[in-house]
Amino acid sequence: MGRLEQSNSQESQKSGYIMTKWSGMPRESLRMLICLLLATGALLSIIFVISPKIPQIQPENSPSTQPQTPTPRPDSPHSQEKEVSNPSPAPRQFININYENAAAYAAQIPAKYVVLTFDDGPMPEYTLPILNTLRQYGMKATFFVIGARVAQHCDILQRIRQDGHEIANHTYSHPRLTQLSPEQMQRELMKTQQVIRQCLQRIGKTYQPRWFRAPYGDQNAEVLARVNRLGMNSALWSLDTQDWHIETTAEMIAKDVIQGGDRQLVLMHDGTEYNEAMRANPIVNPSRQPTVDALSRILANYRANGISTLTLSEAFN
Repeated sequence: MGRLEQSNSQESQKSGYIMTKWSGMPRESLRMLICLLLATGALLSIIFVISPKIPQIQPENSPSTQPQTPTPRPDSPHSQEKEVSNPSPAPRQFININYENAAAYAAQIPAKYVVLTFDDGPMPEYTLPILNTLRQYGMKATFFVIGARVAQHCDILQRIRQDGHEIANHTYSHPRLTQLSPEQMQRELMKTQQVIRQCLQRIGKTYQPRWFRAPYGDQNAEVLARVNRLGMNSALWSLDTQDWHIETTAEMIAKDVIQGGDRQLVLMHDGTEYNEAMRANPIVNPSRQPTVDALSRILANYRANGISTLTLSEAFN
């Protein structure tokens, strides 16, 4: 208790000394000092408000110099990302090139390029000479194959793939799909995928067709939904050579394709009509020799005009 009183006495002495010192100053000097202190405080307050904050310099190995990931808001769709170890990939975009939009899709093909497609093979008498001509000119194509013909001519399908061409699904027996039941549709698609995969596995190649074309272009929402679920896109054409018609000659085929120029999705055939009822139609040509003969003229013209070819997947990624 005595120490506390002594301490209080000392504090009182200090305060008295300070007050005595201030009271001993001239009044005018004291007033000027107070004004100076007030002015300095006001100036510092203004500077603090209007001046930008000076960033603190961190050492080079400081964590704050590394890019910072913003913390998402609680209601943000990304707020749970840290809890997901393997986020799902973005849905695949289904491409449906049909009669209405084929010209618009063809316009997306790069300048000086054409997509050549061949339907209804493989058949030895037509597919093999077509492959030889494509190889001669260094051109690539997409072959929409019939599954039943792949089962008969697996060696030709293997040659198609070994030459760097694309293989696509054209059903197993070339029916009008819209006249089938959903189960029959599925079987036509799946069986063709399977026979292609098994054929190419024999030469050590794993292959899954990425494109489908409906026979006769006959498709509806049900067909397209099943194509999409199997991971394929659908493609018709922007230029039909009508090479299946009995009156179509090699000269007519070549003229149509050459006049069509670049940026075209061209339909030709390396196989004859598979459907027996359609084969009996008198306007259907039982031969594809006009197509074989026309191809060399077409590719010679392309080369002379600096035009080359792309597969469907190359053209539309």
